[in-house]
Amino acid sequence: TFVKLLAWAIINIGLLLEKIGLGKGLANGFAIVISCLVIRLILYPLTRKTAMQSEKLKEVQPQLEKLEKKYKDKTSEEDQKRKAEEMMAIYSKNKINPLSSCLLSFIQIPLLFAFLEAINRTPVIFENKFLKLDMGTTISHGIMSNLWYAYIIFLLLILATSYFSFRKTLKDQTAMAKQMKGTIYFMLAMILVAAFSLPVALGIYWITSSLFTILQNMLVERKKAKK
Repeated sequence: TFVKLLAWAIINIGLLLEKIGLGKGLANGFAIVISCLVIRLILYPLTRKTAMQSEKLKEVQPQLEKLEKKYKDKTSEEDQKRKAEEMMAIYSKNKINPLSSCLLSFIQIPLLFAFLEAINRTPVIFENKFLKLDMGTTISHGIMSNLWYAYIIFLLLILATSYFSFRKTLKDQTAMAKQMKGTIYFMLAMILVAAFSLPVALGIYWITSSLFTILQNMLVERKKAKK
């Protein structure tokens, strides 16, 4: 149902943009952008809360490191149980949900597949170009065309916006962030590989979503700096 609604929204936003003077290609490209932004704005309270939780984790990091040192050489089941209880007490006192950092990833993956399915159900997207890029073609096919350089720039935009959307975590020095860095670099490599075989239209969604995440992280960091 959500996919059908999303496809309907993309088609109708595109038609509306055509009526105000945009060409079919630009209209449908911006319809994807607008649909993405609307969904991300609806989810903003939830994703912002996730980002704020990440900041709280950084604040309690000294306490967590102290706890690690305290139980460094204590490996018995009872000691490990006490360690877990003390860690949960720190989380509870500071109103931190340690699983919240994974929430955005769980949201992004279904959204990605929903947009892919919605785009596949919208033939008008495949029949038009957005900024000279065939929205229905893949980057790997586009690189074989006369506009190969445009598709390479588009690929670099996907990779760059993805990297900067993860940069907040990559900059963090918390133990959890350090553990996640390898996973993030692996994800970036997977995004690069996947981008070659996915339609340009989905790349438009991904760039928009990544830019929204970058802006959200900047707002969270600015709010923290004002405190």
